[in-house]
Amino acid sequence: MDECITKEMTKSLLKAFEGINESLEDFQKACASTIESTEKHIVSALFLRESAMLIKLAESSFVTRWYYKHKYREAKYHRIKAERFFNQNFK
Repeated sequence: MDECITKEMTKSLLKAFEGINESLEDFQKACASTIESTEKHIVSALFLRESAMLIKLAESSFVTRWYYKHKYREAKYHRIKAERFFNQNFK
């Protein structure tokens, strides 16, 4: 009698843990997808800022060229830094 109860309890616990394992796998996939989309969003926003600074640099006069060159280099640095961070930590 005790053996039947123990076997049934073991089977029910096994099913419960299998369900938890499946849920954790789904959660891991969702987190990976979220991280990837966030990475793409951040890098694309930084690329747009870099492009805007490049356009302003091209349109600037001799007097303001040094300012926009600095801003363009800064934007480029931030984009490269973000790309390296995501490539090292999430791939």
